[in-house]
Amino acid sequence: MLLFAPMYSKEYKKNNVGRPIQFEVAEDVVVDGATVFRRGALVLGHLTDFKNAGGYGQHATLEFTFDSATAVGGQQVPVTGEIQQIAGGRTSEELQSLERKQVALGWLMKGADILVRAGTEYDLEVSGHPLIHTGAN
Repeated sequence: MLLFAPMYSKEYKKNNVGRPIQFEVAEDVVVDGATVFRRGALVLGHLTDFKNAGGYGQHATLEFTFDSATAVGGQQVPVTGEIQQIAGGRTSEELQSLERKQVALGWLMKGADILVRAGTEYDLEVSGHPLIHTGAN
């Protein structure tokens, strides 16, 4: 699955948990000779948790999961995948060393935000054994 639009942690707030996230199928998915999902089909997910970047080098985190994908026949098929957790960058070792020495300066060290580019790829699988009508015999 490919992320449809970029995600930037500065655009999220705590009340955005549950916010939909769109993906698209990266390539046709064929099962037993029948195409189940076409390349470009819509995949829906949602934000499950979020933390803003903060002082003392606390990096932003985003977590999301997948909910459903649009099958060839137009059905929304439940999908699963591990909860995806994305964390902001690392604080340089020099700054970490300074923070240990100068605890009072720690609040000045803001953690990193997150930018996930459109087109970032993720894996998922179809939940259970749903009946999918593909038009194939």
